[in-house]
Amino acid sequence: MAKRDIKDFIKNTPLSVPMGLAALGTAVSLWCANKRIHALCGMVWLGISAVHTWQHCGKVKKDAAKVVEKMGIMDMLNLPQSKLDLFIRSVEVSSYIPGRVRLYSKSLMGNKGK
Repeated sequence: MAKRDIKDFIKNTPLSVPMGLAALGTAVSLWCANKRIHALCGMVWLGISAVHTWQHCGKVKKDAAKVVEKMGIMDMLNLPQSKLDLFIRSVEVSSYIPGRVRLYSKSLMGNKGK
């Protein structure tokens, strides 16, 4: 097999069954009181877990890229997109009656009108 084929095989192989068997072997080896089997099963479990983590990191990166592309970075970060948006986020309604709204903003306090 070529190096590329091996890499693709490792990326696409589901590892839940081998991980489960290695974990079971590690647990069962405790009752057998055999340190070598326990250490071997633990190392196998560690190796499979490392490969599984590597597989998972790639998937998370791809999923995150899809979300950023689909939502847009500004929507994801929830940053204001205009001066009006920034102003609306900085004020709160202090009172309201039909035809009249009183707004309160800490950022406008102390500013002289132009």
